[in-house]
Amino acid sequence: MALTSSSVAVISPQYCTPYRVDLYTARKVEYITEGNYLGAFDINGNTIFKVTTKYSKRHRILVDAAGVPVVSLKPKKFFGRWNAYRGDSTNSKDLLFIVKSSNFIKKIFQFDTYLDVFLASNTSEGVCDFKIKQTCNEISCLIYRGNSDNLIAETLKKKSVQRKDIVSVTVYPNVDYAFVIALHVVLDGINARGGMFRVGGRGDASKSKTPWSHFSWPQSTNLAKPKPREMAPHYGNTFSTYDPEMAKPVPRYDTSLSDLSIYHGNEAD
Repeated sequence: MALTSSSVAVISPQYCTPYRVDLYTARKVEYITEGNYLGAFDINGNTIFKVTTKYSKRHRILVDAAGVPVVSLKPKKFFGRWNAYRGDSTNSKDLLFIVKSSNFIKKIFQFDTYLDVFLASNTSEGVCDFKIKQTCNEISCLIYRGNSDNLIAETLKKKSVQRKDIVSVTVYPNVDYAFVIALHVVLDGINARGGMFRVGGRGDASKSKTPWSHFSWPQSTNLAKPKPREMAPHYGNTFSTYDPEMAKPVPRYDTSLSDLSIYHGNEAD
């Protein structure tokens, strides 16, 4: 059941609207996103937010289209949680909310991801203010208010466009859509390396590895693209069967907004 009455303004009331907001996220969008970080766009392709970094690659900052910091997201590896601060601050007085795993014993036999969100004012952390449930295949995610069935937002991973994952984000009326995107960024960081305690992953452009299937091969070489079964497992950044005389593959890092056609009536197969 979607929540439509009381307002949910965690970051700012300016991000609450009386109507449903439909956004989508993508990474590696040409001239817009930074490195391998996410960008958030409206259905017309206008940039709403994008993720950048400041002091550390693990410290993510959500900025608006003008580059103004909206919320700072920092993983606390030792405590197994993410802290969210106002703007680009990391000062405890600017804490907005924290995200942490739900009760481990309760979820031990379940493969879905369950996260609890506590507002800064909820110091006892007895009952969560919001909860997140993501399916084990990371296809869909539901965000609820507290321990109720009041749905405030949901995300759905679309079919890849040019091997780029596109995620639609539906934010229900009177809900802070900046807050929802911030939660999505945190979840993306958790998914990147398989859990709360592994916080590097896709967002760290210097460490991310592009699969062989993502490479385009130069037209000047007569060498055929190697089949996956012919390649030995890689160690670090090299393959044990790699021939130094072989032409190096060129990563396709950029996607223009015109390539993201799922909101223009042509969803990729």
